[in-house]
Amino acid sequence: MLDVVLTNEPLIVSDVSVEAPVSNCDHCQVNFCVTVEAPPRTHQYKTEKVKQYLWDKADFEKLSACLSAVDWPFLLSVNLTTEQLWSAFCQEQDVAIDQCVPSRYVHTQQSQSELADFAAKSANSDCL
Repeated sequence: MLDVVLTNEPLIVSDVSVEAPVSNCDHCQVNFCVTVEAPPRTHQYKTEKVKQYLWDKADFEKLSACLSAVDWPFLLSVNLTTEQLWSAFCQEQDVAIDQCVPSRYVHTQQSQSELADFAAKSANSDCL
């Protein structure tokens, strides 16, 4: 079965259903709900320096070459758990993106209540 929902917190996933594929896709749709708790509301401000990738200036041919050069069978053979494999994949992806996509740092300022509103809105949205 290729169409699955993986989680390390099974109690937050509910209403899992398998639906017909979209168009001529060979994978079924997997619909599910994720229940998360919104953080408490506060009115403190948090300033962060966030890395912003400039995807419109990316060298996608170089990115493709970087990812094609990765020894994926080796990574699969030495990372035996899902967590290890995901971490290794993310690390390879991050290295390739950092090499091929220009970036800049921007300062963001959000109140903790805005972050809580976003989390609550996300939690209350329809099922995925």
